[in-house]
Amino acid sequence: MNTKRTAVVFLCACMALAFITGCKIQKQHLTTLQGTLFNAATGERIGGTDVVWYLQEGTKTINKPDVFYTGATGSGTTSTDEIGDYAFKDIPSMDTLSTGSTDVLPNEYRLTVIKPGFQRFEGIIGKDMLANQDNVIKNIYLFPDESLIPCYTYTAEFNGKPVPNVKITAAPYATINVNVLATDKWLSIGLNDVLDEAGTPYSILGSAFSVLGLFNNNYFFPAPGYLASLTRTTDATGKASFCTADTTKLTAGCVYAVIVQPTEYFVDTSGTAGVQLAPTVRALVADYSDADQIIHLTTTRDYNNDYGLYVTSISNNVLDQIDTTGTLTITFNRAVTLGIDTAVAPFTSGFGAALAVLPSATVWPAAPASRVNASLSADGLTLTLTPTWTTPPALATEMGQAITYTNNNGYLSVKGYPDSKILLTDLEDTNTNSISLEVQLSRP
Repeated sequence: MNTKRTAVVFLCACMALAFITGCKIQKQHLTTLQGTLFNAATGERIGGTDVVWYLQEGTKTINKPDVFYTGATGSGTTSTDEIGDYAFKDIPSMDTLSTGSTDVLPNEYRLTVIKPGFQRFEGIIGKDMLANQDNVIKNIYLFPDESLIPCYTYTAEFNGKPVPNVKITAAPYATINVNVLATDKWLSIGLNDVLDEAGTPYSILGSAFSVLGLFNNNYFFPAPGYLASLTRTTDATGKASFCTADTTKLTAGCVYAVIVQPTEYFVDTSGTAGVQLAPTVRALVADYSDADQIIHLTTTRDYNNDYGLYVTSISNNVLDQIDTTGTLTITFNRAVTLGIDTAVAPFTSGFGAALAVLPSATVWPAAPASRVNASLSADGLTLTLTPTWTTPPALATEMGQAITYTNNNGYLSVKGYPDSKILLTDLEDTNTNSISLEVQLSRP
């Protein structure tokens, strides 16, 4: 009797001391996780005694839920109205302190569901799923092994023409929240850098994931880390496919970031330099997205045109260089053809020229249309411009003479694209610097 009295007095003293000193008595907050197993392809509930469950926290494993309506006779949970319903009760979700404050690091678990004939499900019960909640509903969608996922074919094009030998990677991103994209959970190493280089903000991918909105917030997303990235290379027609018959294949219901990796595109074998194409990102929800898609690629740099045409070399690029013939030679990375806009007053070559200082004598032909001779090499890569003189300028006495070539009604078309029109004055070099069309005839 005295012992009990002593224990009670001691306990009361401890409680009084805790109250006085602010000592906190810690206890666990328990949460119930419930939901339903669904066939993701048909929407039907899934039951059966052959469903295997693993709820894991570290070394602790719970092998079955407290309640699971199998629909099987004799299993104890035979209700066909509730078939597929499950519930795990009293899951320690976080620690609650006696003062009402909460632990900043709630518990996390991994939930595995295995059902013969269906793809294995792996999901993470995250920090924000159970924290500060007494009951949480999360439905699980299992995809059949024989799910008829179509072949997803991507065609890489540049200016409407196929781009061969470019790598396309499908990187799984299985934890997309339909409302908020968490940028720290991309799986593939270096994917963040690729997205940054592609100039693709994560937010624009959100529209592609809106298809998952049908699950609302009660959808239990699969977890990342259990699926591999897949890479394919486009063929001669610019196509790359991801099919279920492949050794490494897409997983139904998984969200993938489809990345066209940066590449150098050679338009034809005569090109002196390729066109650098930028990485591009699309989103794919396996078994939901369109099976055939065209990805239009763009250049890594803006060369003032959509065709990646730029100047690889030009003859006047040496400072204070003198060329008494006034010849300007321009070499391109892509083959071109010459065009003349007939809606403008005709010039024989299309291009014009002007002198910096008018000479004392007449130097141009009587007709301005023939001031410039434009000659294009057989491969279409080099343009040579020369003036046509009636009387050449007296360069010995006419100092500071320079000739500047102009567009007039002439333009360039990239070979194979007759509708393209690119002006001489808009051309840039490899480093996207504007080129000069001036040739120094005599010293200043």
